[in-house]
Parts: sequence; structure tokens; C-alpha cells
Amino acid sequence: MSKVFGFKDSEFELLERVPHTKQEVRAIIVHRLGLKEDSILWDIGAGTGTVAVECANLMKKGIVYAIEREEVAYELLTRNIKKLGLSNVCPIYGEAPEVFENSKELKVPTHVFIGGTGRKTKDILEYFKFKHHSLEKIVLTAVTFETLTEVFSIINEKDYQELFEYELIQISTAKTRKLSNYSLLTANNPVFLFDITRKPKDLE
Repeated sequence: MSKVFGFKDSEFELLERVPHTKQEVRAIIVHRLGLKEDSILWDIGAGTGTVAVECANLMKKGIVYAIEREEVAYELLTRNIKKLGLSNVCPIYGEAPEVFENSKELKVPTHVFIGGTGRKTKDILEYFKFKHHSLEKIVLTAVTFETLTEVFSIINEKDYQELFEYELIQISTAKTRKLSNYSLLTANNPVFLFDITRKPKDLE
């Protein structure tokens, strides 16, 4: 029987040098995206492909475009797609936002997840301000204060607020580990999640 939702991290091929979104955080990302069966999702900075796979598995009539600029990560991404048997994930090799206009494969998105920006946060968010007015939702994760500050500076601009409203969520998780006969909790790095929704009056 095929899985409905919730791949374990251990089901993916992982490399230490390629970041991946941990399974507890993925659950919140997927919930916040609010995908439909036929949604079109752009996963920008797809890395290992963990979020792309989770989403594609729920969107049986939709498609995920997993965009990645690092060659090692892109190769890992394609292996994980194949390993887990997802036919509706299309890997795209290239750097955002330039690849958005250069790729002939990309269809207009209804949803966007931004997991990595390669220091192009401003350019990527500005792109969606002027393009694709059918886009319903952007979910963006940040793990550094620098990225957090940059996102705030953009989404608090007056013209951005006229189009979008947002909510910020801070996610902290911890897992047990054994120390002799004792069980301890080890904290993971906190993740900041921006849930950015286009105001209904601006949807086409």
C-alpha cells in the first residue's frame, strides 16, 4: 500500500554537505502550503528533495518543479525522486530567479516553497511581486538572522503589503538520544517559517 504522507528522513539518500529539511519541519511546511490535488508547486532550493517528494506524493494530479543550483545537490535530488518513485516531480537545474525565465519546462505556479535562495532572497521575492498573479501562497524558511532580516525588509514594504499578507512561525524541535541508561533531548536548530498569502482581491 502506498504511503499517504510522512516519509522518514532515513528513507532519503542524504549527504552531510547537502542540507535537508527534517521530517518534523516538513510536516508544518506542507500544512502551511495548503496544497490541492492539482496544484503546481515550485520548490526553490530543493536540496535533497525532501519537501518536493512529500508534496508530490500528496498532489496526485499536480506537479512539483524542484529547482536546484548546486550540482551535487541536484544529482542527489534526482536520485531521491527515482528511489521513492515519484513521477510528478520535475527536477530543474539552474539558479533562481534567472532560471524562472530561462526554463521552458516550468508551468505557472499556484504555490511556491523557498527553502534556499543562494543569497538571492530579495530578487526571488521581488519576482513574485510582479509575476504570476495566480500564485496563491509562498512559504519560505530561514535559519539565519541575516535571511530573516532580509525577508522582513522586503515583505514589509508598502507595495508588497498591498498584495500579500504574512504570518511568521518559529519552529523548534528536539529528539531523544541515549546517554548510558538515560534519555536526553537534543535540540535541532530553530527554523523561521514565513507563510505569505496573496490577498484574494489580487488573485486572477
